[in-house]
Amino acid sequence: MSEKIEKWVSEYSSNRSLYESFSAKLAELINELLQINNVSYSGIEKRAKTVDSFKEKLQRPGKKYKSPFEELPDIAGVRVILYYDSDIDVVCNLLKKEFYIIENMSIDKKNELGEDKFGYLSVHKIIKLKGKRKKVTEWKRFENIHCEIQVRTVLQHAWAAISHKLQYKREFEVPLEYRRKLIRLSGLLELADEQFSDLRDAQIKASASISDKILKSDLNIPIDSLSIRNYLSSSSVASKINRTAEKTGTIIITDDIYTGDADLIYISNIMQLDTIKNLDEKLKKISLSFAESFFSKYINNVGVEVHNDIGHNLAMVLYARYYKEYNFSLFKWPDYYLDELRNAVK
Repeated sequence: MSEKIEKWVSEYSSNRSLYESFSAKLAELINELLQINNVSYSGIEKRAKTVDSFKEKLQRPGKKYKSPFEELPDIAGVRVILYYDSDIDVVCNLLKKEFYIIENMSIDKKNELGEDKFGYLSVHKIIKLKGKRKKVTEWKRFENIHCEIQVRTVLQHAWAAISHKLQYKREFEVPLEYRRKLIRLSGLLELADEQFSDLRDAQIKASASISDKILKSDLNIPIDSLSIRNYLSSSSVASKINRTAEKTGTIIITDDIYTGDADLIYISNIMQLDTIKNLDEKLKKISLSFAESFFSKYINNVGVEVHNDIGHNLAMVLYARYYKEYNFSLFKWPDYYLDELRNAVK
């Protein structure tokens, strides 16, 4: 190892914690930006190169550096893993707004691949702080360093992980007999990414249409996750039942309102309620005095506060109100739980 490289490695070893802190702060900020802008994501990863990895990169054959701390793009790194391909541009625009992008070091892998090539298509943006942020006390120490932000989908991430496991980073490393299969596989993943984005867009349009119908009191809509979700967000009868449940000690989980949708859809199917209108009519027949009595007795019987959400609470009260009128023998809630529900209305 040359004296120059040894000096750089020693310098990096002394300052590695700075790069670790930078990647951690950026991951925290990006998480906040995604939440504010309603961008769903699978995960955010962060890291700074290990000292050994930094040294190995400097010693690679054919590589010569004058100033590795400026030339190496990924000493600090953050990886943003998204669900949808169409959100990559959204995130890249957020990065452009919040940071200075070093364009000549940034890469869009998709633009590097020909139609007969394989590979994962993530975007790599090399960023530095800009504007007022680099003058803020908690950020000031990072103003002279940069970080690589990788933006990719779950499927692109899977491709990267599997191809790394196979030890095939570049096409020329792949035996000819396997190359065609890998090209086809990467094409399938790219197509799947496109289809997932299309499905998400179609679902958003369908949800908007359903919401419009419900607002116009047109409830002749088949029961499914989209219609239930929109109904629960606007139904006065659902809201009244839940306020009643809350008064008696049932804690309504408001940060994830729809996790009980499946329970409500399930019990609706057993009751052969095929439209939101049918469900609404059944709920309107449940008096608030019945709901209050049921939830009070149920909580007294089980002896604890019950943490439920709107969909599940409605399923509970539907069961309690109508279990004598419908055949709930196939209901797949645990027997002890069904006994507790029935005991609460005796």
